[in-house]
Amino acid sequence: MNVDWNVGHSLSAGVPHTRSLVLNSCSFGKYKVKLGLKEPATVNVAGAVQDMQKSIDEQTKVIQSLVEQIQKQQEYINNKLEEKDRRLMAGIKENEESIKQVAVTNHEEEKKGWLARLFGK
Repeated sequence: MNVDWNVGHSLSAGVPHTRSLVLNSCSFGKYKVKLGLKEPATVNVAGAVQDMQKSIDEQTKVIQSLVEQIQKQQEYINNKLEEKDRRLMAGIKENEESIKQVAVTNHEEEKKGWLARLFGK
């Protein structure tokens, strides 16, 4: 929705280097709003800019804290994945050693004569 502002410019009387906007009317799409004030409403531009800057600073702090939180979460995830990988590799190596031991045992039994295998000596 487009908002059109009908504004006039005036200088603030008591504050040097401050510019104010005089709001006469505004329209929202097909609706036009007239303020109906005897004197137009004024908006202090310098104050509005200061408020926006304060808001931007606060948002920047929030964003920075969120970035730090995401970095900590990513570090945690990476550490957990590395730990899982180490445990998985240790399990695979243990399994390979067991297979080798079974293969050696089977090979030694094959070397025994048929009488030794028959009587279990």
